[in-house]
Amino acid sequence: MIRRPPRSTHCISSAASDVYKRQVHGNCMQIKVRPNSSIPEFNLQFDPGNSVFLLRQVISKEINVSLPSLYLCYDQEMLEDQDTLEDYGMQEGAVVYCVVKPVVSNYLLAKLEDGTEVEVNFHQSDTVKKIKRIVAERAFGKRCKLSLVYNGTTMKDAKELREYKVKSKEKISVIRSCA
Repeated sequence: MIRRPPRSTHCISSAASDVYKRQVHGNCMQIKVRPNSSIPEFNLQFDPGNSVFLLRQVISKEINVSLPSLYLCYDQEMLEDQDTLEDYGMQEGAVVYCVVKPVVSNYLLAKLEDGTEVEVNFHQSDTVKKIKRIVAERAFGKRCKLSLVYNGTTMKDAKELREYKVKSKEKISVIRSCA
């Protein structure tokens, strides 16, 4: 976890895409961060030459919010990742507002032999084995031997869903044999 540096001695800066602390030499400024939730506002010392993306990374870790769901606003404008704080004319004491939008997740419908459908959230990097475990626990309350069939192909445990080009809201057939 990245901790806020003491106001007078450290600044968040970047080098080789890493976040690190370094001594201040007059090029850091304090910004006030206002999350839009029950999290209290806080101050950060930040190099104005850094990207908005780096600021989002630091704030997302600080308030424990996933990076894809965090957006930042300054002076009634959404901040773009590739820009720097200088690009927006931010100065000492600037207030940055956080907007947290839920990330729409992918889900698939695992269709059981009796016609029941089980909704499973997934990421393209999930393995077939992981999806089988989730379906077995949700549908049957125990571990079962399952086979998943997608577009007429029996899916292999070690493969990721992206290898089958599974899209959100699609159906996968489930064949069960419980021991």
